[in-house]
Amino acid sequence: KRRIGYNYRHRGFLLTDRVKAPLYWNRPMWEYLDSIKVYHEVDSWLKLIEMAGFHVKERRPYIRESHKNQKRCECFLKEHNVLQADTLVCMHPGSNISYQWKSDRFAQVGDFIMERLKAKVCISGGPDDADLVKKIASNMHAKPIVSNYRMNLSEYAELLRRANLLVSIDTCATHIASAVNTPVIALFGPGDPRIWRPYGEEHIVIRKKDAICIGCKKPKCTQEKHYCMDAISVEEVCKAVKNKL
Repeated sequence: KRRIGYNYRHRGFLLTDRVKAPLYWNRPMWEYLDSIKVYHEVDSWLKLIEMAGFHVKERRPYIRESHKNQKRCECFLKEHNVLQADTLVCMHPGSNISYQWKSDRFAQVGDFIMERLKAKVCISGGPDDADLVKKIASNMHAKPIVSNYRMNLSEYAELLRRANLLVSIDTCATHIASAVNTPVIALFGPGDPRIWRPYGEEHIVIRKKDAICIGCKKPKCTQEKHYCMDAISVEEVCKAVKNKL
């Protein structure tokens, strides 16, 4: 009988309890007023649960283990000679164009992990990321694992659960990793990490605050150069990886 939700983009007529949407949603960061408090997206949506009268004990999203998908993940890793004792780092490079980091930089980070840190690397992505993933793999000196593009979300969650670390741009993979308790190094440019960083304190966000047009939130960069993401160096990502491992 009660339908509680944000009165956003003319959806209020569907609701019995209309909640004013956050003023910063889908607005560039430079349009925020200093007086506006910015909440993580998890907390924004849990607010609706609390308005319905429920007490939220655990705020962090969690994906339960799936033994069936764990076995599939184990078979996939066994095919690529990944042992239980091996350190495994996943890299996820795909998202909207403006959120992406240069493929040659991902390749350098991958080589650093495999050659210097002696860990295994798996580059993950969906069907639309196939060309990008192959480009990164071909630019590496070492030979990484390339994930199965037909892997469903549950199987991918188990792959990330097995991983010791995820290196990713600002995309859904960071939230899946957080929900299976895998630490993340997240590279941010157009997005606002206060809203969209992986939930939890153990993650590292790398972001160049002084880069021009930071936090535009646009899916496609309109600048002459990709300032916000290009400002992130290979060296600082490698340093973060080394510290985490």
